[in-house]
Amino acid sequence: MSIVGRFAFATLCALVLASIAHVGAILLLPFVSQQDALSRLQPVRVDGEAVLLSGPETRGWSTHHDPATALSACAYDLSEAPLRVTFGTGAHFQSASFHSRGSGVYFTLTDRAVEGTQMDVLIMTPEQRFEDEARRAASADAEDRAPTVRAQDPLAGVIRVTAPEPQGFVAFRVLAPLPGLAETATERALSARCTPFPLNDTDTAS
Repeated sequence: MSIVGRFAFATLCALVLASIAHVGAILLLPFVSQQDALSRLQPVRVDGEAVLLSGPETRGWSTHHDPATALSACAYDLSEAPLRVTFGTGAHFQSASFHSRGSGVYFTLTDRAVEGTQMDVLIMTPEQRFEDEARRAASADAEDRAPTVRAQDPLAGVIRVTAPEPQGFVAFRVLAPLPGLAETATERALSARCTPFPLNDTDTAS
């Protein structure tokens, strides 16, 4: 076989292998989509509580295990109500990242970017964000009409975030720079709370 013939044969084999790999990847998509982080979190979800994915002393099902970091997460569904996420800060680095299934990470927050002793975030759909803004505008109008009567806003100081999709999860990371801080980091990662927060509760509270 000539050099040109060998080259043509090798090229044909490469194209066939690439086609097989491409078709195989397409066939595997339904299976892989069922093994993403959100799908694995939903069956073990406990309302209000974070689930430990991995820790300095515990290797969970997280594929990127960091022996100096505790990682926890909670899945959420905003179909019924917004979600209020609280995460107490400490002496060592902490972060929270907000994920949706289709868009990936859409918001991140570190303890260095907040004031006070905890992160406090309200996640909403675009429709819920519109409802919240309308409620706040109505409250401001009422104060203008009666300035001596000021209603306390239970969400004062809370960071509001609009999620691109109703379903997603929040991942919490706590650094354990020394082996002796491993247990503390794990406990802090599990202390994060993700609680449904109906907006009509704010009307009742005010």
